[in-house]
Amino acid sequence: MAACVAIFCAYVPLTAVAVALPSIQADLGVSTSELTWVLDALVLTMAAFILLSGTLGERHGHKRVLIGGLSLICGGSLLGLCAGSSVVLLWTAQAVLGLAAASLLASSLAVVSHAVPDPHRRAKAIAAWASSLASGLVVGPWLSTAVIDAMGARWTWIYAGVAPFALIGLLIAGIGVEETPRRTSRALDAPGQVTAALGIALLVFAVIEGPGSGWNSPRVVGGFVLSAATLAGFVWRESRTASPMLDLRLFRSRHFVAACIVAVLVMFGLVGTLFLLSLFFGGLQQEPVGAVALRFLLVTGPIVITGPVAARTAQRLHPRVPLIVGLVLGGAGMLSLIGLSPHSILGDVWWRLVAIGAGVGLVLASMTAIAVSAVPTPLVGVAGAATNTLRQTGGALGPAVLSAVVTSRVHTQLPHELAARQVNPETADRAQSLLNRGGLRALGELPPEPQTRAVVTAAGRAFTDGIHLAMALSGGTLLAAALLAVVALRPDPAAASRRVSGRIPSQNPPSSDRSTSSRQ
Repeated sequence: MAACVAIFCAYVPLTAVAVALPSIQADLGVSTSELTWVLDALVLTMAAFILLSGTLGERHGHKRVLIGGLSLICGGSLLGLCAGSSVVLLWTAQAVLGLAAASLLASSLAVVSHAVPDPHRRAKAIAAWASSLASGLVVGPWLSTAVIDAMGARWTWIYAGVAPFALIGLLIAGIGVEETPRRTSRALDAPGQVTAALGIALLVFAVIEGPGSGWNSPRVVGGFVLSAATLAGFVWRESRTASPMLDLRLFRSRHFVAACIVAVLVMFGLVGTLFLLSLFFGGLQQEPVGAVALRFLLVTGPIVITGPVAARTAQRLHPRVPLIVGLVLGGAGMLSLIGLSPHSILGDVWWRLVAIGAGVGLVLASMTAIAVSAVPTPLVGVAGAATNTLRQTGGALGPAVLSAVVTSRVHTQLPHELAARQVNPETADRAQSLLNRGGLRALGELPPEPQTRAVVTAAGRAFTDGIHLAMALSGGTLLAAALLAVVALRPDPAAASRRVSGRIPSQNPPSSDRSTSSRQ
């Protein structure tokens, strides 16, 4: 129960803030790239610190890390409540919530694995854990609706609604969770943590800055080069230290590698799509927060429903079956969003959004089960942390890459759209400046003159064209992941015996491996 409440708390802020992004942009007057950092500050911090949280849990007990994460939810919520005049403070609040979510992701799955040792019961427990994650995604948009639409309050009060869930989790964890065994011999891998966090952050920074600064600018090229160098340094460090943060032996399992790639791609598509849909419905179509939340519910609601379906199907057949079906369904739903137009109504889009949510729901529980079952029992905690890290890395890259695609497309397409409507150069320049500063809603600052309507139409067409391109990329990644799953996740009869014996297949003779005890 405590693990389910914890993972719920980790994900409520994600969609709560995502729905409110147009309101945040209009209120703070930030550019699209600055707005991207609002979401990525949370997701990126999650990705960067999950492995460290897993190590801390092994050394000091996952219950302590769970309680620490819930406490950080309260602290981050307080910062967010005070962030109404500063985007930097908002980024800080989101980063604290991301650190909290990293702690909760790593510790909650470990608590589940410790409390439910039986493999069959554990599969059901993981399904409940995944459903709680999905429930957080569902509740978030309605929290924003209650605060902004129903109460008429400022968007900062969203954070006041997050803290009570964390307080409930603290109460349950303090009373009902048994502390997990500690491995005091496990050393903290500070160089590994620094290189991993820096490498991921530099990669996301370069992607976000690319459209505005130019893809060949020194800061963007330098970001990509430094990211590659630090991530290579991370791999080098992990392959040579006696107590790695990420045990690279995990990647000798074909099933584990495939599950990790799927984790990256599915969260890349989901979080990136939600980010763009928030801007499309709330920014371009000027829908109120409640209407945007309803459309988000069509994505997140089916995740709650199809997660248990995936668990039952996996028990009867194999987790690869719901995984592949979910990837195809979700990818097809994203590709269908190519049919969006600036005037699309709910009746035009509901089935597309439901397909995305139903597909992702089938994937989430399945890929976690595959990753955990592909490794020996002593490495389950590390495997769960690695999968969550890669999943959140995909989630951080989704908004960064897809918004970069849209922004680049708008920069290319908008001048042609304005010229086709014979907008005078002065108005065109002002419109471009407003878009760069505050997004589509900022065009409302243009004076009520005949050319303003032409500018709004041109911007809507250019933005929608960018959405089409981004959805083609997003849907294509999920279909590529489905093809990978078909090829790489064939049932392996020897997997069960390896899991019991605690071995992971290797191309090297046993004598060439380092001592297992020193790595575990």
